Amino acid sequence: MKKSRKAGFIFLAVIAVILIVLFLLGFYAEQQIKKSFDEDLSGILTYEELDVSVVNRRITLTRPEINYAENNMEASEISVDGINYYQYLVNKKIRIGIIEITDPEIILRDKEEDSATGDSESEFEEDIVVNSVEIKNGTLLKTENDTATTDMFLSLRNFRITDVSVNAEAMKKKIPFGYDTYNFEVDSLRMELNDQHNFSTGAFSGDNGNFSIDDLRIIPKYDKVEFQRHIPYEKDRFELLIKNVSLKDLSWIFENDSLRLESSLLIVNRGDLEVYRNKLIRDDPRIKTLYSEKLRNMPVKVDINEIQVKNTKIVYQEKINEDRPPGEVEFYEVDAEIQDLTNIGMGQEDFPKTKITANALFHNETPLQINWEFDISSKTDAFTISGNLEKVSEGAINSFLRPAMNVEARGGIESLYFTYSGNDDAAQGDVRIVYTDFKVNVLKDDGTEKSSFWSAVANLFISNDAVNDDVENNDLEVTRDKNKSFWNYLWLMVREGALASFI
Repeated sequence: MKKSRKAGFIFLAVIAVILIVLFLLGFYAEQQIKKSFDEDLSGILTYEELDVSVVNRRITLTRPEINYAENNMEASEISVDGINYYQYLVNKKIRIGIIEITDPEIILRDKEEDSATGDSESEFEEDIVVNSVEIKNGTLLKTENDTATTDMFLSLRNFRITDVSVNAEAMKKKIPFGYDTYNFEVDSLRMELNDQHNFSTGAFSGDNGNFSIDDLRIIPKYDKVEFQRHIPYEKDRFELLIKNVSLKDLSWIFENDSLRLESSLLIVNRGDLEVYRNKLIRDDPRIKTLYSEKLRNMPVKVDINEIQVKNTKIVYQEKINEDRPPGEVEFYEVDAEIQDLTNIGMGQEDFPKTKITANALFHNETPLQINWEFDISSKTDAFTISGNLEKVSEGAINSFLRPAMNVEARGGIESLYFTYSGNDDAAQGDVRIVYTDFKVNVLKDDGTEKSSFWSAVANLFISNDAVNDDVENNDLEVTRDKNKSFWNYLWLMVREGALASFI
């Protein structure tokens, strides 16, 4: 009996000693960590409370605040869990189970980088691996300074990244850490796109290369009248809403200081785009490059196997006369497919051409089909484009002609077909039009009645073939105005054929 009591006493004594040792170790570790924070991170890290649990291998910072290079982060809590003492003591490697950051509020302020790098170029000697880094309910704000408007605001629901590794080799890269998997959910994003437009999204998420973005918007800062006071020359005003954008198998790396993006599929679903241009403002004198050249010279390298545009509406408005409303061209139910959008590997012999097929309803009534192909690697910017319209009503034609040019058409176009091949300088092709009793009424200045005299003069120049007669014009040639966009180039191609048919 006495032996069992003695053994029990010894056991309790050992437990007590262990607890005292653990308490002392915990107290010592806490004091050493506090000392390290105070000495090494003075002026950078502050906190309300520090808790160190040697037994649980956990460090917790309550209400931490980090200030570095005018950037700031505050959080409810940062916890470091699953610290591997053995790896650090024996192998000098830092191994951590989980880092959790709760309710962080991050503010990034624009600042010119100092050319003096100081100790930043010294060799990074640590070997750090964290099994998981998790952020919950955070915000990120980017601004020029405390009094300036916000350049970007992001509301984060959660973020998780696994197997994060930081070492000397990783620190030499643009992204100074390695990782295995990631996933996140964002509630919203707002940012300034340029001086005239803002950009925003609703909720979006990412999971190891698969992304989904809701309610993507480009929002003008000004109405159409005020917008003109904020541009130095003729410029498009965009208003865009896309209900959902999704990407599959998105990956990114930095290659020779350039960002490289690859994706197997990009889907744009239920877009609504309105473009407004005031032609009364002076022209932009700069050269407008074709899309192939824009893509070829982009600083970002891209390789998207396929892009799908589904159930989208596009409206283009052009104001030509101060006293009349803008002319309008509408495309409904736009469905398009783009194959091989890439500027990677342009020197290879089998570099693919970018192919675009699109279908739409012109003014919600006339089927339109476009086939377009261009070679991004071609420095001549070679392309081919063809399209056809069926049964264009006079109402659809007049929605642009009447307000823009004070002209009214009578009679519709039964069909229009065009095909052109061209480059950055000129295009050659054919246009075929079938129409019935097509006449033009030149309206009076108030736009309500026709001017009989000028209408009669205009119709002297219009030939009227029967509906079953085809008017086909071959070997047409159009010279590109390089101060204008590709869409102006395409309009010149169609107009050339129309004029040759009607006059």
